[in-house]
Amino acid sequence: MKLLLVEDNLPDVRIIQEMFKELPQEAIEPVHVDRLAKALEYIHKTPPDMVLLDLGLPDSQGMETAKKILDVCPLIPVIVLTGLDDPAVATEAVRIGAQDFLVKGHITSDNLQRTIRHVSERFRSLQRMTQSEEQFRLAVENAPVPILIHSDDNQILHMSKGWSFYSGYTIEDVPTLADWVKLACPDRVALVNQELAQLKELNDTVHRGERSIRTKDGTKRIWDIQTTPLGHRYQRKRSYLTLAVDVTEQKMAEK
Repeated sequence: MKLLLVEDNLPDVRIIQEMFKELPQEAIEPVHVDRLAKALEYIHKTPPDMVLLDLGLPDSQGMETAKKILDVCPLIPVIVLTGLDDPAVATEAVRIGAQDFLVKGHITSDNLQRTIRHVSERFRSLQRMTQSEEQFRLAVENAPVPILIHSDDNQILHMSKGWSFYSGYTIEDVPTLADWVKLACPDRVALVNQELAQLKELNDTVHRGERSIRTKDGTKRIWDIQTTPLGHRYQRKRSYLTLAVDVTEQKMAEK
């Protein structure tokens, strides 16, 4: 495994490199750089199998360091190195995509090896899940019924053909739930936004009932809506599936 160590503190570098020597010879092939710019250049030319990243570098500090690395290598697992005084920053880095973190001053050969092994195994599982998610994405986008996949920051991640067909809107028209509410539910914006905020606490499928929506051409339709949490982080985000059934004709027939 080719591991890129991004660390500018030479004593820390020496300690970690000595620990690498205690690991099985075939396990780790370390490469060291001391600047974010050098790390980005190396990743571009020779993508490593893993990155061990100090967040405090001469040319980048804190979360910006993590974001820049994660942006250029979403398919490479990243382990963050943090000091005792910034555990919250490391936790936030994990939230946005880093696989794990180690606290400098408390790193041992055993927990270094264990963390690398666990991250490798977890990332392989994540890659398999990503392949499954791609199949899921295609199934959703080609579904003839109205389906949305949306995240807890209200971004619309995927929209089915059925949703576009019945509403007239595409994901380009409504990239967020706020955009959807403003166009499709203009007379109930506050109420619907309150309902969407409550979804963040959702742990099971909730039947949201029948809702009147306004299509892109101004027609009113009646949709029966339910939302289900997906139960995992889709595209590194907590996400939900909203399914709608167009019952407009049924309601007209009942009158």
